[in-house]
Amino acid sequence: MKELWTTFIHDKMLIIASVVAFLSMLIVPPDAMYLSYFNGRTLVSMWLLMMVIAGLRRNHFFRWLARRLLQVGDKAHHVVLALLFFAFAMATFVTNDVAIFITLPLAMRTLRGAGLMQYGAFVAVLVGLAANCGSMLTPIGNPQNMFLFSATQLTALEIVKTTGPFALLAALLMYRRVSTHLPHTPITIQEFKPLSAQSKRNIALYLGALFVALLAIGNVLPLYPTAGVLFILTYLIYPHTHRHVDYGLLLTLCAFFIIAGNAVRMDWLAAYIVPLLTRLPFTTALVLSQCISDVPTAILLEPFGAPPRSLLLGVNLGAWGSPVASLASLIVFRLYKREKETYPPAFWPNFIRNNAYFLLPGLLLALLLGYR
Repeated sequence: MKELWTTFIHDKMLIIASVVAFLSMLIVPPDAMYLSYFNGRTLVSMWLLMMVIAGLRRNHFFRWLARRLLQVGDKAHHVVLALLFFAFAMATFVTNDVAIFITLPLAMRTLRGAGLMQYGAFVAVLVGLAANCGSMLTPIGNPQNMFLFSATQLTALEIVKTTGPFALLAALLMYRRVSTHLPHTPITIQEFKPLSAQSKRNIALYLGALFVALLAIGNVLPLYPTAGVLFILTYLIYPHTHRHVDYGLLLTLCAFFIIAGNAVRMDWLAAYIVPLLTRLPFTTALVLSQCISDVPTAILLEPFGAPPRSLLLGVNLGAWGSPVASLASLIVFRLYKREKETYPPAFWPNFIRNNAYFLLPGLLLALLLGYR
């Protein structure tokens, strides 16, 4: 209970979501229908993934993997590209937030060691974009995809077909951006410690648990019994693994479910939103994401009957826009500020330029493909 309270008072997004949820409860008083607001599969899927990934992080698996990847080249732009595509790939199955937490500190240390921290803001923003772009590809890449995969009839293949062209476009833009803006000078990569025998054994167990978790999330295995078995397994490996789950994010999602559930029951709001979704579902999702972020937009608009593929694409491209369009962007800024140890004035100009560089071609492609 103490840990949950600490999480609450330090999580601004959770506080804001809780206040809005409380205000919505004044308009729509709590009743039996509230129980239908919550998507249990989404919450359990996220909890399960975060628990297994926490075990892998504790045993330094991702850091080891990233440092192995850095051996692909000795030029600055090659190393940064390797890190960006590492974040891109990792986000497809460990979520964008986790990919950023793993990749960004390593990228900053690499730049600092090479004397290239003047490119720190540029690279930090691209790490966030790479993680967001990779995460759109799979049902488990980010919270909005997890929710839409659970709440709609979208299949994993439909998600890939919908977002794949945009992820490919983003990868090409990323390659060009780095190749033309970073020096092609040689840099030295620091040696890294090998994994201990105990860590290797734990990693093997956690990777097995991750595979089973993905089968459960993909409806190959029953989700709830599998979650119980994996909880016992992770507890036996390390009893405190569950403490490293981001419960603030889960509580924030619960608040969003309350807000969205109550919004559907407000006739005046439905009368305004439904016509917009009928005419411009993709645009509505994208614009609203710029104002209230991608995850709450997905949860808010889905009950109003938004076409799933348009909603999926709108909230994922919407994450490329304003500073509040994606929680991942705020995580990037927080981590970068910690690395710089001073307020980084160059961050936001870099953020605006790079997001526009990705968003505008993405919008053009969406229009060409018939999204409105």
